[in-house]
Amino acid sequence: MRMRMSFFRRWAWILAVSGLFGCQTPDQEESSASRTERADEVVAEVVRNSARKAWARGDHSAAAAQFGKLYAMKPDDREVVIEYLRSLRAIGAIRDAYRISRDTYDAHAEDLSYLLAVARVELAMGKAEEALTSLQRARELEPRSWEVYSLLGVAHDSREEFERAIESYRSALELSPGNEVVLNNMALSTAQAGDIDGAIALLRPLIATNRSSSARIRQNLAILYGFKGNLKELEALGRMDLNEEMVRRNLDAFRAAHEKGKTR
Repeated sequence: MRMRMSFFRRWAWILAVSGLFGCQTPDQEESSASRTERADEVVAEVVRNSARKAWARGDHSAAAAQFGKLYAMKPDDREVVIEYLRSLRAIGAIRDAYRISRDTYDAHAEDLSYLLAVARVELAMGKAEEALTSLQRARELEPRSWEVYSLLGVAHDSREEFERAIESYRSALELSPGNEVVLNNMALSTAQAGDIDGAIALLRPLIATNRSSSARIRQNLAILYGFKGNLKELEALGRMDLNEEMVRRNLDAFRAAHEKGKTR
């Protein structure tokens, strides 16, 4: 028995030294963990690329699904969270986006891009007060971000605080002169405040210049002309982006509205 035990121990020691028998050393454990981590990163990168390609081709549902998988793999990754929130908002899954924003807020509340993404979700949820808190925090981090002031304007608009909204848009334009997004929002705010002519004056130059204005801006301007009773401009702008049936419906709706107004 002694000889057998001695023989066993001698071979066990040889095998252990050679790495073929016995417990793993810390170095071996780290190596194994490192390999697993590298494999996980490769999988995550494949999913990330798939999600971004889906977003680029306009398939927001597929992008949201892929970003959801990526978020499950990397819940602490700030960029993943931001992209996931954006894709959820794009497909109208606002409640899911809001839940994710609550789960991640404390971890990323000192990052400007994250706060802007969250504020957009909060505004979509109709939670203007929370959006104002996020945006005020964002303004403290970066007082020269036009996006912060533009979204502050949207938040004030949703609270029907039109004067404060217009002040925010003016601040945004000081930082980003001629910004069409800001001018469009400012025009809508001005119109809601009752100044249709002022709103038209903000948007008309964007159409008149050689710059390529968006369909949204053209149709917002068309609607403003409709409220003024200028159906000729409503029709002309409508035909730039809408089909014949939609143009006719808009004309009929505004004709009826103005006729009704005359009888009062």
